[in-house]
Amino acid sequence: MTVGGHLVVRGPDDPGTLALATAVVDAALQGPRWSAVSVLVESASARLLSGVSWAERVCVIEAGEAEAWRSLEADAALLLSESPAAAWGAFRARVPRRAGVAGGLRGALLTHGLLPPVCAGRRLPLPPIHLQRDLAGLLDIQVGARPPRLRASADGTLGAAECLGRAGLSAGTPYALGWPEAERAGAHSRPAATIAAALERLEAESGLAGVVLADASASAGPDFGAVKLAPGAVARVPVGSDLELAVALIAGASLVLAEGQGARWIAAALDVPCVRLPLLDAPPSPAGFPERARIVRPDDPPRAGAARRAGRAPDGTLAAVVDAALELLATQERAS
Repeated sequence: MTVGGHLVVRGPDDPGTLALATAVVDAALQGPRWSAVSVLVESASARLLSGVSWAERVCVIEAGEAEAWRSLEADAALLLSESPAAAWGAFRARVPRRAGVAGGLRGALLTHGLLPPVCAGRRLPLPPIHLQRDLAGLLDIQVGARPPRLRASADGTLGAAECLGRAGLSAGTPYALGWPEAERAGAHSRPAATIAAALERLEAESGLAGVVLADASASAGPDFGAVKLAPGAVARVPVGSDLELAVALIAGASLVLAEGQGARWIAAALDVPCVRLPLLDAPPSPAGFPERARIVRPDDPPRAGAARRAGRAPDGTLAAVVDAALELLATQERAS
């Protein structure tokens, strides 16, 4: 195995998948193969990584993919983003080794390609954590059972405290955080309504204040205020595209209720317990992945205890979410 050279990891554009990629970057930095490692991401995604120990290695794409690759003078490109533009940029910059997901014309741009499994002509989706680690192996990076890890930055932590204060939460108040999907988080969205109702129920049963992370995405416009939904209801904290703020708010939470898969992976990378709301496409955690999560599926019946706590016949989804959340909190308390 040749040792030395500059490896550039092109991070995924999806925030949750980027959170998982922190394990690959850690392994590359600590492994013997590459003498220099950089991480190339979009500007919004860079804020997600503001608190990690290697944040100074993060480079932002400003004038185009090819220009970014040329400026870094990379010896190898690990393309964890499946964007054709990322592969094309590395190719145009004449990076000698280019490893990524092959298939179609994109495969012709790679020197090291990985073909996902196919059944009856259709690609089978691999859990992103498996795909990333297999791709890393093409460039002699052994990730093993290393967990993904994020950290809140100092600026993000300060911003989170200010937002929570404006929402009426005093310093040190324990809270549960809900993260609906940004594009469907309107007032009448069923998942958003379920999250708000579950947070209110959790406040009554566990004493945790409720906070909703609103408009959290890599593309939303910035809006950093904090307002109350209604007297006695949960606090709504818009974060827009400020993923640095979102990470700090999640890191300070006792529990996360997430609708999207990305929020689940970010919570896992922050080692925060997470309940994912009903969806059929939620993959199980990979073996050895240190995730404290419960996946509530549409056909999951609530436990009898949930009905007794509600004092009436509860909405099945809401009761199942609350029940899973209380179970996670109890497990966390026993572990501590």
